[in-house]
Amino acid sequence: LNQASKQTGKQALTKMPSFAEKVASQIPSEVRMISGCHDAQTSADANITSFQLPNPAGRAGGACTAALLQVLYDRPSIAAGNDNTSWVEVLRRMRENLDEQGFEQVPQLSSSRIIDVNERMTIVNDNPSGVKRAVLIGINYVGQQGELSGC
Repeated sequence: LNQASKQTGKQALTKMPSFAEKVASQIPSEVRMISGCHDAQTSADANITSFQLPNPAGRAGGACTAALLQVLYDRPSIAAGNDNTSWVEVLRRMRENLDEQGFEQVPQLSSSRIIDVNERMTIVNDNPSGVKRAVLIGINYVGQQGELSGC
């Protein structure tokens, strides 16, 4: 390569956005998702009464959702943002709740940004700048119409 080609290549490298900048431009929101299980597992349905939840006691629902609700009902300060319980601790408690009920699924945490999983678990951003926030809880029914792939 001649000197001009080398210089142009160096300039191109210095102007390339970082991975974090690329992610932020493609996904402008901070998204954190707790999925019901590993990709190779299936999220199970559960009888919510087995988790001893005050609401929606007596109904069927997702085992992972029930495990998360149990953690939040046991420690309401987590949902209120007045607790220093980490993402790791919440997931560990969820996994313990599922194991106690005989479920083998292992909830997973995914995020649109790199996060420190040892920091405080938050449901609502401390400094929201957007107009909308949403929570979606869903179950993938394998083998049925509308099945999601990769869940």
